[in-house]
Amino acid sequence: MKELVNFMSLPWWTLQWISAIVLLFAMYRATRSQSERFPFFTALAFFPGLTLYEALILWHEPLLQSQHFLLTVAWAACIAQIVFSAKPEWRFSVKQWRWFAAVLLCITAVLAGVIRFFPTLFLTSSLFVLFIVLWMLILRFVPLNMLEHVAGETPKPLRQQWYWVIAIGIIILCAGWVRIASLNAFPFQNDEFFHLETAKGYVETGRYVQWNFLTQQPQEVYTRAWPYTWQVAQSAKFFGFSEWSLRLPALVWGMLFLILVPFVAYSWTRRASVAFTATLIAAFDPSLIWSSSYTRMYSMFWTLSLFTVWCFWKAVHEKEISVKSQHSAQRWVWLFVSGVAACASAFIHEAGLLLFAGMGVTIVVLWLREPKNRYYRVLTFCFCAGVVAVFTAHVIHPFLPLGFITLRQHPAFSYMDYLFGEFLLPWFALLITVAFLFFTRAKRLPYWVIIASSFGISLTGYFVYFANRYAVRKYSFFFIMPVFIVFAYAWEQYMQYLFPQSAKPWLRRTLSILLFVWLAIPLSFPGIPESFLFTTARADKSYTEIEYYNYPVAYAYLEEHAEPNATVLMLSPQTYYLHRTDLHIQRLPLERALTVEELKSMLAASHSGWMVLPKYKQYHLNPAVKNYIQKHLRLVNDDPNTNMLIYQW
Repeated sequence: MKELVNFMSLPWWTLQWISAIVLLFAMYRATRSQSERFPFFTALAFFPGLTLYEALILWHEPLLQSQHFLLTVAWAACIAQIVFSAKPEWRFSVKQWRWFAAVLLCITAVLAGVIRFFPTLFLTSSLFVLFIVLWMLILRFVPLNMLEHVAGETPKPLRQQWYWVIAIGIIILCAGWVRIASLNAFPFQNDEFFHLETAKGYVETGRYVQWNFLTQQPQEVYTRAWPYTWQVAQSAKFFGFSEWSLRLPALVWGMLFLILVPFVAYSWTRRASVAFTATLIAAFDPSLIWSSSYTRMYSMFWTLSLFTVWCFWKAVHEKEISVKSQHSAQRWVWLFVSGVAACASAFIHEAGLLLFAGMGVTIVVLWLREPKNRYYRVLTFCFCAGVVAVFTAHVIHPFLPLGFITLRQHPAFSYMDYLFGEFLLPWFALLITVAFLFFTRAKRLPYWVIIASSFGISLTGYFVYFANRYAVRKYSFFFIMPVFIVFAYAWEQYMQYLFPQSAKPWLRRTLSILLFVWLAIPLSFPGIPESFLFTTARADKSYTEIEYYNYPVAYAYLEEHAEPNATVLMLSPQTYYLHRTDLHIQRLPLERALTVEELKSMLAASHSGWMVLPKYKQYHLNPAVKNYIQKHLRLVNDDPNTNMLIYQW
């Protein structure tokens, strides 16, 4: 299929997404038209080309990939609109719609059950396309009087929904248990040593310097995210140096994030059930569990980022908004607070600068949406002037960390898979969300939906096309958490359509939670064996499952067998777990800087010695160097429980 398109040298995947966004926007505008014919002919115009596209996809792709998803949604939307316009007699009554929607939901639950029992099984392209079409038809045929009824309902005050507050508290406590159990499940790993060694250096010297635990001497200066390192150092002062004590600040920030999620969700939607659903997603998300039990700045970073988005929403969300309104001063204060919070996020991690990009996109979108609104015009002017001023200052005296921006030759499309990679049905959440937003015929999208979408699209574009970093899911939480809230809201609305408030609300709430967990959440609890419902908890995973290194065991073997004053060559030696001061530790160069000739000279300097290599980090060695090691050095220890290779010569 890639050979069919070569337009301006844009990647085929990029053209797919541009086309999908344009088509979905066109369909959205068409459905808002007062004319009955315009949506029909719009869908009919797009239908032949999209049908050809779907035929090619089904012909070439045994499994539906994420890059095909939105165009498949657009094609299904065209089918739904054509059927909706051509068959007016099929426009269901409320009772009929609920029967059909309940049947489709049951089919979805069965598919989720199949995937739970057989985790390696994926839906084929043809089955998943049919699945999308059915959901689009159901959501397009929602009776208009049902939509107006649900939209017109006034949510109850939070004091009358105390049971949701208790439920959210229980979920947060369960999430805390899952995270606390993971604190000391593994030795320190990878980038954790930056904060560990620098915290020790700060305790010993009062400066942010990395500490060598063997020589008891300070080494390089490390000031990145020093406010977080300071917290790690304070924890070490009070509780000593251990895995759980140095990971405690990450746990505290992770729990603050979980408390902030329902607060933000309720502020945006005014629905406690949405806050509960969003908290449920965040509580068991594997990446959030990881960041809360890993002594790195990410849990603090995500909390500050979500707080920034919430403050920015406070500055722009009023319906009747102008420069001279009585609440103008409050909005400018919130705008200032959001700017300060974004700066704090950027100080913790350079990627926090992207929050300003999300703000800018949101401001421009709101101005285009309401061009006569003076407040949005002023904000747009201020933002553009600020961008010009900052880049002018950077040209005069460079200060922006632009090293993490590049134009990727191979875009990181995997970020799109990260969006809902943990959901059991591929893209099920995004399908419901997109369908709900485009086919409920809402008069105006809420401000928080616009903000979440603006931040999500702009930040996704950066990470896919311009991020000078390897693709990992931890960077995607810029846009994943707001999308979680959008999905939670869409799910709550759908369940309200299916089970109205008047028909035993406790039954609807219970069924909604159970279905949501079954369809979307990979639950895990420490000590509970993996089954069709539960996945292995992080605290119960093996070193091999998460590609971690058991430094204490591997280094204990080395120190037990190495002769006195032995030479040891290491790739990234972690002195925290080394105890013998007589060993001559030599660090091997990273980033494939070591040549075979240099390795030979290092080996020739000693008649005998040892080499310790992390199994999953050998990409730092040239292939020729790895081949030489395997051929000329003797492998003496390859314990799968340590993931470390120990050689001897």
